[in-house]
Amino acid sequence: MNDDTRQSQLAENHRFFGDMRFKQLTLFMAAMTAAGAGVVQFAANRWWIALAALFVTAVMWVIEVRAVLNGIAAREAIPELFPRQHKLFWPWINSSWAVLSLHIVCYALWLAGIRAWHPVPVPICTDFLFLTGVVIGGMLSLFSIVNYWRHRMFWVQSTLRKSD
Repeated sequence: MNDDTRQSQLAENHRFFGDMRFKQLTLFMAAMTAAGAGVVQFAANRWWIALAALFVTAVMWVIEVRAVLNGIAAREAIPELFPRQHKLFWPWINSSWAVLSLHIVCYALWLAGIRAWHPVPVPICTDFLFLTGVVIGGMLSLFSIVNYWRHRMFWVQSTLRKSD
């Protein structure tokens, strides 16, 4: 494979991860909208809907973090295709952190819904599922923190570069 073909393929990989993140966000928002509508329309089943939405949120959270990491790897493979940026005021405010925050907030809200809407006959099972959700939420947070920390230079690189 010659250098131009390699560079073209690497650029295509970076674009793929950008497109994939957009599609993931669209799917996530559609799922959250459907779950929210389900909670409003089917109040008797809202605990089960919240439980399903919590599961979907957790899965989409992992997919989002992995897509960000793959996108960073694809971008770092071809730094010559990305022009130097001017110094940013707050480099940590970007779309990746905004989408991660969205996942965290949705997860917390569905977890609160599970706690508030528990079915009366089985409170012990509900408490177990709530505590399991808290533990999984902590694991997801740790997963995000560790992986984003490993790539911390990517988030602040524009403040470290000198502009041309």
